[in-house]
Formats: sequence, C-alpha cells, structure tokens
Amino acid sequence: MTIYKHLIRMGTNSEKKYCRDFQNQYDAIVINANILAHTTSSMSSFLGCELSKDFLIDPQTYAFQSYGNLLQSSKSEKTSTNVKKSISSMLTSYGEKIKNIIEVEKRSILYNDFLGKSGEIFLHELSENVINFQLNTIQNQSLENSEYGEYIQYELSSNTQTVNLKPFALIPPYFYMTENTVDNWIPHNTKAIKYCKEKFQGESIYAQIVINKEILLNNLILDKIVNEYSLTNADGYFIWIDGFDEKNIGQTYLNNFIYLLKNLNKNNKPIYQIYGSYFSIMLTKSYLSGTCHGMEYGEDREVFPVGGGIPVSKFYMPDLHKRLLYRDALKFLLAKGYLINKGTYFSNVCNCKTCKQVINNNPEIDFSAFGDFNSTTFKRKAGNKEYSVTMDYPTTEAKDLCLKHYLYNKTKEYEYVSSNSWQDLIQQLKEAHTNSCKILGDDVDYLLTWANVIQKITLNL
Repeated sequence: MTIYKHLIRMGTNSEKKYCRDFQNQYDAIVINANILAHTTSSMSSFLGCELSKDFLIDPQTYAFQSYGNLLQSSKSEKTSTNVKKSISSMLTSYGEKIKNIIEVEKRSILYNDFLGKSGEIFLHELSENVINFQLNTIQNQSLENSEYGEYIQYELSSNTQTVNLKPFALIPPYFYMTENTVDNWIPHNTKAIKYCKEKFQGESIYAQIVINKEILLNNLILDKIVNEYSLTNADGYFIWIDGFDEKNIGQTYLNNFIYLLKNLNKNNKPIYQIYGSYFSIMLTKSYLSGTCHGMEYGEDREVFPVGGGIPVSKFYMPDLHKRLLYRDALKFLLAKGYLINKGTYFSNVCNCKTCKQVINNNPEIDFSAFGDFNSTTFKRKAGNKEYSVTMDYPTTEAKDLCLKHYLYNKTKEYEYVSSNSWQDLIQQLKEAHTNSCKILGDDVDYLLTWANVIQKITLNL
C-alpha cells in the first residue's frame, strides 16, 4: 500500500499550471467531483495523461445537505434550476433520485430520505453511482479522447503503465455531522461504506469523516465515531473538521484531535487530514499518514463557507509556518533587519527558487514584488448620498510569486519533518516564537501551543 504524505488540492481549473509546475514536489492530487463533472474532457486529459500523478476525487455529497448554501447559482450564473452548473453536472452522474430532490423539489437532502426500505435502496443506488463516477469517468473519457485514446489503449495493455486513470482510493457518499446530528447521520455514513466494501470488492474504499469541531470536546461522541467507523472495515480514513484552523483552535482542540487520531490508528489503516497546516504535517511522524493543503488558502476550510472576501497579498513566513499580510510581513522583516542585503534575507527568511528570482541587490525594494497591487475606484450609495470607494487588489504577478513561494516552502516543511526528530521540531517552534513574539505579539503564540502538544505526544509514544 502506497502512503501519500504530501497531498495537494486543486480548487479551480486555473490552478492546473501550479499542479503541473510542482508535480515532482507532492505525492498525490485531490480534486472535487463537481470540477471533473463540469469539465470532464479537459480534466480527464490533465489527470489521466498530462500530469500522471496519483489522484483522489472528493465526491462532495455533503453539499446536498445545504441546498441554499453550496448549491444555488449566483446571479451571474442563472440556470433553470437555480443550481450551480458544476453541481448540476455532478448530479446527473449521481442518479435521478438525488437530482430530483435538489433540482425539482429544490430542497436539502435529509437523513430521513434514507430511512425504510425505499431509503435503503436510495442509499445503495447513490453509493453505486458515486463510486462508479470516481472509478470510471476519467478512464472512459480518456479512452474516447481521440488525442490520447490509442496511446491509453496501448498503455493499458502493457506492463509498464505511465498513465493514471483510477483514483488511489474511492470515497462512498458521506454527510457532515454535528453534535446535534451525529446520531442521525452516522448510520447512513457507515452503511454506505459497508455497502461499497461489499459491492466493489478489491477496490480501496476509504471513509471520509466530516465533523463539526465542537465534537472534539465530547469524548463520548469521538469514541462512538471510532467504534462505528471501525466496524465498516474501511481501507483508510480521510478526516475533515469544519473550520479547523490549527493556528487558532487552541490546545484543548488539538489534544482531542490527537485523541481521535490515536484511537482510529488502532485499526492500522491510513489516516489523512484533508485540510491541514504545518501542525498536521508534524503529525505525519506518528498518527497521520499524510495531510493535504490547497493553493495558499486551503489549510483549513469551513464545510459551508460564508463569502469569499476581498483578495489580499499574503506572504508565507517559513519559520512561522503562517501567511502574513504583505504589509505585516514587510514590517516584520524590516524590524528584524532581514532586508539589509540578499545574503541576510536568504539566511534568515527564505532561499527558495522564487525568492532567489525576486530578491537581488536591493531586498527592501525587491520584496515589494510580493505585494504589488492595482487600485480600483467605484461608486457606492448610502441613502441619498453617493461616494467613491477605492480598493486595492494584488496583481496577477504578485499572486503568482506568493503562491510559488508558498508551494516551495510547503515541500520544505514535509522534508524537514521527515528528516528531523520530534525534539528538533519542538526546538524550531520555540526558537521561531522567541524570534518573533516581541514584534508580532500574541499572533505567534500558536507556535508554543504546537510545541506543548507535540511534547505531550513524545511522552506517550
């Protein structure tokens, strides 16, 4: 069984470039089913033939629990069903029953939709359709693609395949659980896994466990989750905790997260954190097989996010394992004297390929490339009064530099964790806190929290 320590999530088609440019620096790629369903041909060619990396398809069935949140289209994307086009494409593959609930009845799916004999049949049909979508879409589309069809046929018949047409794991339908709803949804989540294990024998069937972070404060519920999911005989687990920002969540949550992982680990099955920061990367030394992040912003994610906010430039500070607003990063670097010359910058901040491209003879001026912006002015009304508002947006070039710098440093983090001891990790966190706390204050206290939690782990190993 292959273990994928470093997973990366592609959120939009525009991120293909970075997945391709950095393809030798991560182990596997994760994509959402709606992206594949909506751009089947191009995404199948990209994943199956161009990239040739192991991949995972997230079936996103939790989205059906909130019709008005993730599913409805924006004003600029009107459809006859008021459902996002990409979601509608995904529904077509998942079956008439779920498509009717969302697009005709225009409502969220409910746990009682799966009750009784008819509900059991519905769950089985949905499970089969969800697995078959993951299992067959890329292979079928790639074989039908005239550009790659003959090549793929040849590869499939040879003993040295270089194309990847099937995910490394398959995920049955899964639904989000809170303290109030766990008793309603856990039976359906686990039944779907058991059914898929029986129906698709020989395939790697993984459970995706998606929970509200408040569940971490209730050990009785955590024990129930571990017990119920252990009985499914799933081949592995993907964990997603709603809005679990490991830098701001606090020591109690982190300790209880480890409690969950430690108990799941008794099954000796791979466990992956679907959205994780450097803290989760450190846990790949023990309880986690691997962890996944997106392009800069994907180290934590709410199940039902609210709004996107205004884009701003952020610079990933390697020693802090955190993205800082450009202006805060600049103030910090100036205060520490790290922009005096490029040698000082490379020694104390970052010597990645992007930084070496940007930082030359005048680091203070050169560093501004990470924060370049364009200004846009528009009119707003407040009652009878009209006024002008000016907003700054990062340039395409600045966003590109920040993202590439981030990706280089994430790779370094995985390598550093793999090649250093627990005590080395703890020492680095403490030194980074000491070096930055007088300037950044409480904003870097998470480094000590992480160090304390990791120290506790070492005492129990």
